[in-house]
Amino acid sequence: MSIDQPKLVDSCGINQDEGSCVLVIVDDRKWNEWEHLKALKEKLNNYLAFIESGEIYEVRPEAQGLAIEICIRCKFEPEGEDDFSFLRVSRKAIEGAGFRFSVMTDAGRFEIPDC
Repeated sequence: MSIDQPKLVDSCGINQDEGSCVLVIVDDRKWNEWEHLKALKEKLNNYLAFIESGEIYEVRPEAQGLAIEICIRCKFEPEGEDDFSFLRVSRKAIEGAGFRFSVMTDAGRFEIPDC
């Protein structure tokens, strides 16, 4: 699964250590391309709809009462200002809706640079 399948949730699991339900987006595309950001935006919007509709609790009833996190699991690190700007806007929207947001690469958690 990947961002090429915008309506599918790639992975949804429980992180017992952090007491959260983590929805993972598997992103195997290179950054710094408009089509990549457009596809990622669509996938993120679908994940938010999945959470906000309550469908997440039908799939994972044990997520009830847990923090919800959306994590983008990247094959490649974000590299340009457009990528960073997109991630900042996404983080603000997702956290503003009351959920957690993270980006992971093979090297570990990717810290989104501030302006």
